[in-house]
Amino acid sequence: MSRIHELRANQSEGIYAVPYRDGKHGRPVRIPDGATVEAPLPDDRCHAPAAPPECLDLAKGGGVATIHHEVLGLIDGYLRLTGVFCLSSGEVAAVYGAEAVPIDAPRPASR
Repeated sequence: MSRIHELRANQSEGIYAVPYRDGKHGRPVRIPDGATVEAPLPDDRCHAPAAPPECLDLAKGGGVATIHHEVLGLIDGYLRLTGVFCLSSGEVAAVYGAEAVPIDAPRPASR
């Protein structure tokens, strides 16, 4: 099983990561299409919840929705959870809006 993945955006809104430290989430950050991430080791994985939220709400006009957007009814969509990974910064984060493609996976044979 591959530990290293390339993230590919599966929606035009892009890819977002919500970093975690000791079970507490940080501010969502946008990460670039094509970013390389790594499956976390158990010592790192324990920083994120066992089951992070399945979706990340998006605000009308773009970007991640805040509680204010929710109260005002300005939620315009969502990104689905891709999984929990270690980012290049070393942070453990829940990643949304991407397909995680194993880098060392065998390529299909050409026909």
